Amino acid sequence: MTSEPLSLSFNPAGIELDRRQGLSRQLYQALRVRVLDGRLASGTRLPASRDLAAALSISRNSVVRAYDQLYAEGFIEGRVGDGTYVAQLPQAALPAKKLSTKLSTGFSTGLSTALSTNWLDLPVISSSKVIHNGALERVEKNHLAMPPSGPPKAFRVGVPAFDLFPFEVWAKLNAAFWRKPDLQQLCYGDPAGDARLRGMVAAYLRSSGACSARLSKL
Repeated sequence: MTSEPLSLSFNPAGIELDRRQGLSRQLYQALRVRVLDGRLASGTRLPASRDLAAALSISRNSVVRAYDQLYAEGFIEGRVGDGTYVAQLPQAALPAKKLSTKLSTGFSTGLSTALSTNWLDLPVISSSKVIHNGALERVEKNHLAMPPSGPPKAFRVGVPAFDLFPFEVWAKLNAAFWRKPDLQQLCYGDPAGDARLRGMVAAYLRSSGACSARLSKL
């Protein structure tokens, strides 16, 4: 009994993968180029990962990893209960003329031996032009203001009283510690904090009458 041929939403002809190289990376490159040069237009439904894997005779994990990278860069988008589609890219991210499919090696990506495993060979497009989700747009339009310039002044949020900080004492203690550091203190310690510091904090709280603090409670 023969199985029925797969019906894919786009023709994967021309996608040739060299099994001596990273398959997921090659597939990512091939799909990315097709999105940028218009062969995979916005709104095109991509095949299920299992179907595309069967058509290319590769593992489903390789397709999933390629899809994940395209999704992370904003080239494709998932629609709940309706599969994966090529995203609507901003016009600034699309080339004015047909994009060359040649990488920095000078070979065409249509040839299996031309596909490089180095991500740096890919044409670089600014993430602000490719990623087009709502979160990025909100950040661009409603970013936080730059902090005030000039020397620190009183009542600024997040600025302590630098004039009261004992810089000289701090520098001496820091220098004394690093002249002969306790190697145990350079490793991971008690998640609750240094026991000696917690003991001094507890003693101060008791002496100030703030509360009856014990080391085990800090």
